[in-house]
Amino acid sequence: MKHNLECNSIIILFFLVLLLPYAKSQAQSFEGTMFGKIKERDVHLFIWVDLSIPKYNGIVKGSYFYKTIGKEISILGKKEGNQISFIEKDKNQKVTGIFVLKVFTGNIKGFWYQPNKKDTLQVELYSANPTFRKTAKIPKLNDLLKEDIEFYSSGLDSTLSEQSVNYSVLFARSNLLSVELIWENYSYTAHYGTIHHSYNLATSEVINLKDEITDSCQSYLCKILQEIVTSHREEYSDSEWIDGLHPYVEGYDSYKDSSQEYRNAVTERINGLFTVSSLPEKTELYMDKDGLTCYIEDYCEQYYGAGNRGMTFDCVVNIPFDKLRLFIKKESILQNLFYY
Repeated sequence: MKHNLECNSIIILFFLVLLLPYAKSQAQSFEGTMFGKIKERDVHLFIWVDLSIPKYNGIVKGSYFYKTIGKEISILGKKEGNQISFIEKDKNQKVTGIFVLKVFTGNIKGFWYQPNKKDTLQVELYSANPTFRKTAKIPKLNDLLKEDIEFYSSGLDSTLSEQSVNYSVLFARSNLLSVELIWENYSYTAHYGTIHHSYNLATSEVINLKDEITDSCQSYLCKILQEIVTSHREEYSDSEWIDGLHPYVEGYDSYKDSSQEYRNAVTERINGLFTVSSLPEKTELYMDKDGLTCYIEDYCEQYYGAGNRGMTFDCVVNIPFDKLRLFIKKESILQNLFYY
């Protein structure tokens, strides 16, 4: 009797081992980007992917869609070790794309290519909360940015001889969207600028990312910005900064007044310009593929009158994702980025 029980146990164990590769697959959701060049043209695509992945080796199946379009594309492939490969087909069953990816903790990375084509796109996918799927589609930017587009296309000056407005998506993940609008126009002189907006896709509301980060994060950004502006200050003497920027000082005529009193007042203002005790009012924060970016365009703009615009500069500071998670508030929408 005991011998029979042992035999039965061995048989059951044997079949369990045989069936392990075919264990029930786990449904998982991912979102991320496909980027690179196709026919020498820069490509940056945002996608949502639903996969059924076996715990061990086996068949992988699912679907994905481009967030700007929303139409599902079926995919089928296999998993071997930590590598996943699958294909996509069109309605005529012609293979239109091949994914070759590696699975890591919380993310999947690899590349995509078309059969018989040289160009490839890098693929980066991150574990996603499946409930975000219904709001993953990116709204039409010309609707989202309608007011800005109208203003910078024609609202600045009715005498504009040339103008252009371009906009693009920088980030779309975990219900968070960051977009960039670049405008340029020319009448008697050239005018240009860059604007960034972030949105909560679940509510369609604009997000001020300054409200999503901790005080320690703002202090960290100020520290890096101080290093940047100090470095730029060393490019010219204080006298050159004064003569070049002609910063407006209340009570003085910066075009005519050359008194020592005026120059002392301007020196004080220049010192203030290069002291970063808090984030300047014109600071923009937005998300991109590298993390949270702090951007200050034309740093000296608010300080010069008839000065030399060529002396000003832009400031860019990036906080990568692995550091960002230490700098966000507990209730922040940015917490969604760290779903895994």
